[in-house]
Amino acid sequence: ELYFDIESDPLRDFDFLFGVLEVKKGRSRYYSFLAKTPEEEGEMWRQFIEFVLARPEAPIYHYGWFELEVFRRFAAKYFLAEDSRLEIEKHFHDLLFLIRPAVIFPLSFYSLKDLGAYVGYKWQAEDASGVQAVRWFEDWLKNHDDKILDKILEYNKDDVKATWQLKEWVSKQFKKI
Repeated sequence: ELYFDIESDPLRDFDFLFGVLEVKKGRSRYYSFLAKTPEEEGEMWRQFIEFVLARPEAPIYHYGWFELEVFRRFAAKYFLAEDSRLEIEKHFHDLLFLIRPAVIFPLSFYSLKDLGAYVGYKWQAEDASGVQAVRWFEDWLKNHDDKILDKILEYNKDDVKATWQLKEWVSKQFKKI
């Protein structure tokens, strides 16, 4: 199983980090595909596609529409063959799309942070959020402090781990029925 999350800078229209948590037999390993500049984006994409194609049967779980949208945009921009794109896309599973009509949580919002916290996941950084990740990236662009980049990577890793924990929690609930 693969759990996929993207970090972007909407101020620059720049998708700079594809994070993937690979889970095999209950053990997980995090992989990051990072572009520090827009010029590195194509190489980031190539490495990500190579990684995914090496795991042809793995489901790719993500949370919300954004990851699939960016995947399609990159596939067009970097000329991924249509049959390859469609083959990979059939492994994408949007947890929000699957959960929303099937489970009612006692929450006002169904963000990954809200649902992740509900099922017991705790982000490493107390101020972690998508907006904060953009601020961290802007700060990193100004001073290139690797500690800031590490915070972004840790945040992304937390997002994919929370996605995994949410998927596991929902799977267990349905097994009880």
